[in-house]
Amino acid sequence: MTTKTLTKKNETKLIVFQKSGATSISYPFDVNDTLAQVRKTLESPKADSFMDKDDYFLNHGSKVLVSSEKTITLSILLDGSNTVNIGSPEHSDPLDPKDGVQHYMNLSNVEKESLFNNIQIFNGLTFNPTYGFQKSFKKIYSWKDNQFPDSVIPRVLTEVVYTDSYSKVTHSLQETSTDSSSVSLNTPYGGGEAEFKYEKSKETSSSKVTEYITGKFLVRKVALQIDLSKFQSSDEFNQAINQALHDNMDNDFQACKAVLEVLNEYGYYVPKQFNLGGALFSSDTTTITEYSESETNKQEFGGSFKAAFDGIGGGASYNHAQGSTEKTTKSDKFQITSFSQVGGRAGTSNDFNEWAKSLDKAMYWGVATFDEMLPSVALISNVPNMNKIIQLFDKYSSYPGVLEVQPYVNLLDYATSVQDLFNPWG
Repeated sequence: MTTKTLTKKNETKLIVFQKSGATSISYPFDVNDTLAQVRKTLESPKADSFMDKDDYFLNHGSKVLVSSEKTITLSILLDGSNTVNIGSPEHSDPLDPKDGVQHYMNLSNVEKESLFNNIQIFNGLTFNPTYGFQKSFKKIYSWKDNQFPDSVIPRVLTEVVYTDSYSKVTHSLQETSTDSSSVSLNTPYGGGEAEFKYEKSKETSSSKVTEYITGKFLVRKVALQIDLSKFQSSDEFNQAINQALHDNMDNDFQACKAVLEVLNEYGYYVPKQFNLGGALFSSDTTTITEYSESETNKQEFGGSFKAAFDGIGGGASYNHAQGSTEKTTKSDKFQITSFSQVGGRAGTSNDFNEWAKSLDKAMYWGVATFDEMLPSVALISNVPNMNKIIQLFDKYSSYPGVLEVQPYVNLLDYATSVQDLFNPWG
């Protein structure tokens, strides 16, 4: 008599595992595997430790008890689809900072790399006479050996900020939420009464000065910081610097100008400490003849911003944000009809709830604030080239021909900031 051996039919499929409000992974499984077997794999390094011990398999929003995972097969949870939801069944606040930090920690290295490429974090930041402070079109660095920034819960989660300035450069720093104290600007750039007086002194036919005003609602999901030792400058940037110095090795003045042209193209700064999340903002301009008028204008703009923000459904979040108690006044002087956005799903800037909800997913994050910058010259791999640039900037920082190439950056302070990174004691 012949004995037949029954074998279990293998039904391997590529399954999508979606983590609540975060990211997803695709992994092949036999649909006859138990959830306990699936968990063991998803918690292992070979699946990028995608599943945490605190995660549950979710069945139509309710959690599957861990104690029952040994008796339930993957096919039952699939219910005819190829997607399984995991995470926590509790409803999460889209502006909850713990969500943001947890989402970031849950990302694999590949997903983190994709996130940072998506927000163009590796592009340098430069100064343009037309647009002010902006991202360059050039990648200037990467992080060594897949070393990523450290993360913490942001100190301030949501914030309302009103700023004003009198030049496009300072205005652009404010729109990008860049801490001006970490960049070396020539006087009087940086805002305040000094900038107002400088702009007024340039006006020969009129005593009026343009005032740029910005209102912004910030959402910080995760605060990130990375050490200088983990930065690695790009080959293209190093080659461009080397070429500028080599081609002008017999003329230091021309070498200084050539280096500035490279930095204009690649960027003077890279972010060391920054917050990911999003922002909704609006800007407008007016003219004033006296500096004392600026505060009144800012308060009137604030009143219009607050009303417009309430109009897109963000009133409650505005009232709970830091800075919401800053004085504003109602006025028809400024008409805000739309908001610009940083982060969030495209096209949601005029629907606060949809915009805020989209920030649940890391793929929709942008840079909410630049809190500390590093001078890009500090990243140059060739130390003699770095030292040569410091010498050039020290010598030619106030020369007219140099100022024409880059009028906004205080090259003497810039060179000092590079030196301080490597020799903080002078």
